[in-house]
Order: sequence, then C-alpha cells, then structure tokens
Amino acid sequence: MTKKAILAVSFGTAVPETRRVNIEAVENELRAAFPDWEVRRAFTSRMVRDKIAAEEGISIDSPAVALGRLGNDGFTEVVVQSLHVIPGEEYYRLVEALEPFGKAKLFDRLSLGRPLLFHQGVQPGVPDDYRAAVEALCAQLPIFTPEERGHIILMGHGSEHAADRCYDLLQQRLDAAGLPVFTATVEGSRTFEAALDWLKAEEARRVVLMPFMLVAGDHAINDMAGAEKDSWQNRLREAGYQVNSNLRGLGENSAFRKIFVEHARAAMDKK
Repeated sequence: MTKKAILAVSFGTAVPETRRVNIEAVENELRAAFPDWEVRRAFTSRMVRDKIAAEEGISIDSPAVALGRLGNDGFTEVVVQSLHVIPGEEYYRLVEALEPFGKAKLFDRLSLGRPLLFHQGVQPGVPDDYRAAVEALCAQLPIFTPEERGHIILMGHGSEHAADRCYDLLQQRLDAAGLPVFTATVEGSRTFEAALDWLKAEEARRVVLMPFMLVAGDHAINDMAGAEKDSWQNRLREAGYQVNSNLRGLGENSAFRKIFVEHARAAMDKK
C-alpha cells in the first residue's frame, strides 16, 4: 500500500500563539486539501527547535530527522513543502538536506515544493508567484481615505543570499499594481532608511507596518512593533507619523495558505 506524506518545513518560531495561527494553519490547509496525505512538521532553525524544547518540552524535528522518520514509518511518496518566503539560505539548506535521501532512494517519490516567491512567470506555462503574492497581499491591506494619506511598509526578513533580490522583484510588482506599499527588510539590501525616504517623498501621514513573513515572530514583535526606541514603529512615531502595527503573519491570510497548497500540488504533479 502506498503511504503518502507532506513534510511542511519552515524556519519555525518559538512564539506559541503565532506558531498556531500561522504554521499550524498552513498545515491544516494542507490536510484539508490532501486528505490522503499525512502532514508532518519540521523546522530548519536549530535555535528555534532548542528553545521550544527547553521552554515547552516539545520536540520538533529537523528536515533530515523528519525524513528519516518518514522512511522508517514506511512512507513511499513524500512531498517536502517549503514554507519559506524566498529561495534563500534556509531554502537551499533544505535542498541539501534532501539530497542524500534522493540518492539513497529511500522513497519511491521525493519532491520539493517551491517557496512563496520563486517563479517570475516569464516563460510560457510557468506560473507567476509574484503576481499571486501581490493578489494575496491585497486581501489584507488596509483601505485609507485620501485625507489619511496612508501608506504601508512591509517588513521582510532579507538575506545576504542572492535571493534577497526577490524583495526588489516584489516591489516592482507592487509598484506596477499602484499600491501604496514599500518593502523593507531587517537584514537585506532594502533598508528601513529607504522606507523613510519613500514616506517623505510620498508626503505620507499615516503608516501601517506589516510583516511579510510566514509568522509574526520575534522580528515583528520586537524589531517592528517593540517598545524599544529603535523599533520601526517608534522611529516612525518619532518622525511624526501616525503609526499602527499589524502583527499578523502571512499564514493567517487564507490566500497565502492556498498558495502553499498549490505549490505542494505542483510538487505532487512533477514527473
């Protein structure tokens, strides 16, 4: 008998509530879409896994350990669905983790579902992940009156990896859609200072901060909306803007959850 499993892999978060409403929500969406497949979880971050084990007594597998368990449990078809936003360092570590299992032919089929932003839709028949992401984002954007002169800053994680340019491509799509949205990153080339320059040029008055991350975890809670003087929220207030922070990860948006479902479906259909 064929045993099929989806391994949902994210960086992870040690914040229990955001883990439930984002990561678990995506996993439940996968279960609903593919009732014949067992859905399991793995986190790529050892730091997050260790913190959860110490604080909550919960053991979460790394991708390699989770794949080993699936093999021992007799699964023959496995889709590893990346819940990462960009194909950066964490994603390619996942690619590397899969390689020995593919070479050992532990499973009859082992495929990897792409992260949120991957295909640009340039070639015929290739989906446009950026357009799908912008459409999904529109479902959660606030609506401003002209008098409010409202603008939105997305907080992405950013990376030293070449995939950091994914945020530039996303911004191009946001601009093309005419949305009052600027993407800045914590650790990438798109800086908060650039966002400040953009707000000034736009003559903005009201600003809404939103994480462009799977979960509203440590970066969103502290770096974006924290009480410290150097949080993005407080720096904007100091600059004279009316500021609100929306502490919702992408996993709370059903449109983004459906994107991950479709990426898993595409991985299942790979020949």
